[in-house]
Amino acid sequence: MRKKTTEEIPLDYRVENLEVDLRDAKEHLNKNNCLPRKTSDHLALKYADVVKQLWGGKESTLHADKIEKLSADLLAINEHPSMEQSTRISPVFENCTLAWNTDYLLQVILPILYSEM
Repeated sequence: MRKKTTEEIPLDYRVENLEVDLRDAKEHLNKNNCLPRKTSDHLALKYADVVKQLWGGKESTLHADKIEKLSADLLAINEHPSMEQSTRISPVFENCTLAWNTDYLLQVILPILYSEM
């Protein structure tokens, strides 16, 4: 049986799946005070894919709350005291890695989203 491509999986399902993965990562981090690099990389790719889909298209302004929640969850993980710089989740958009931090989210990403509403 052929594996489905990302585009064939409904966006709502991918958002829910990412939310679960972020919650699980946060729980793992709280229990073990570390997050494996493989997990960080996986979440970075998944987050970038989902946000790109939410942000793109005609309905992007309708998804601003979802993007904000996913970003807040990701930031909570990155700002955990035991997260090292090398294991922080850095989503990749258009071949450019963005260093996610609270200032960047508040000063750059969210104003862009809300200006499009």
